[in-house]
Order: sequence, then structure tokens, then C-alpha cells
Amino acid sequence: MTEMMSTSQWMPHIYIPKTTPPYIVIGSMVDIIHIIFAKLGHCTTWVLAKGLIYGTQLPNKTWSGLIGQLMRHEVDVTGTPVSMTDSRARAIDFSIPLYMDTQAVAHKKPVYESDLAGFVKPYKNEIWVLLLVTMIMVFFVLLAIAHIAFGSSLKSSENRKEKAWFATDLTIMPLLGQKYLDSRHINITLI
Repeated sequence: MTEMMSTSQWMPHIYIPKTTPPYIVIGSMVDIIHIIFAKLGHCTTWVLAKGLIYGTQLPNKTWSGLIGQLMRHEVDVTGTPVSMTDSRARAIDFSIPLYMDTQAVAHKKPVYESDLAGFVKPYKNEIWVLLLVTMIMVFFVLLAIAHIAFGSSLKSSENRKEKAWFATDLTIMPLLGQKYLDSRHINITLI
């Protein structure tokens, strides 16, 4: 009796150097499969899964890859070890494991370290540009308020400097976490 055997590449245990019929499939898992099927008195015919993938469930509840071939009865068994997930276990019957893989994901533990540019990293460049544009707009609005508050009749250069410092202080000091320190305590009232 000949069994249709679906397979996919699983290096180094299953290697498929020729992916066109007649397929060439080599590796240690291939040897184990031949021993098992020889004991059962069966032969094998290799069939490759489309795209050489194990199989995922598609939105229409069908399966791709090796599992799809099994569910459509295109093959009798798969010769490639397939990791058992809950959805796969509901779709096909798994044998007793021949191989238990003990792979793990490892990464370096993060270390806190100082970074001079760390204060700019939370935001994208667009946010920083918008913040700068907003600060410039606030500066000119405060300059206009200072012009109204100090009066427009005084045209001296000293008065213009005072208005500019007033707007600068009110724009920049809050960003630095400082209070606006103006000894004159000017009350600004707009009507």
C-alpha cells in the first residue's frame, strides 16, 4: 500500500533540493519515516505542500499548506513535524510526538542608561515642529498683548526691548519650569 506523504522543508531534518516532480527529499526525519513505513509494510510517495508552508487557517475556515492537504484528503499523512496549536489540534489528528523541540526566545535584559537626547525621543519630528510653530505664535500673541498693555504711544527703543523681553519671558520661562519674574507685577486687562 502506498501512502501519499505531504512534506515541507524543515532544516536540517528534511531538505528538499528538487522542488519539481519527481521530488528529492532527504534528511534524518526522512530516514525515520522510511523505517516506520517499512515496519508497517507501506510505501510512500512524497507530495510538496503549496508554498512549502505548514498551514494556517484562512478567514473562510479552510486551511493552507500541509494541514490543508490533509483536510482535503489530498494526502494521507504528513512527513514533516508540525507544531501542535489549539486550532491545528481541532483540525487534524496528531500522532505521538517523534521529536520535541525545545526552542526558546531569548533577549538581552534592558538596562537603563542615560541619554542626552532622551527628552526628544518620545515625540516624532512633526510634533516638535508643531510645538516650535506654536511657541512662535504664542510669542507674537504675547508681544501684541504687551504692545496693548504698555501702550502704543511710547515709541522708544527701550519700550520695544521691554515688550520683547516680556513676551520672551512669558513664552520660555514656563517651558523651563520657572515663574515669570517681573518686579513690576503688571496687570494686563483687555477690554
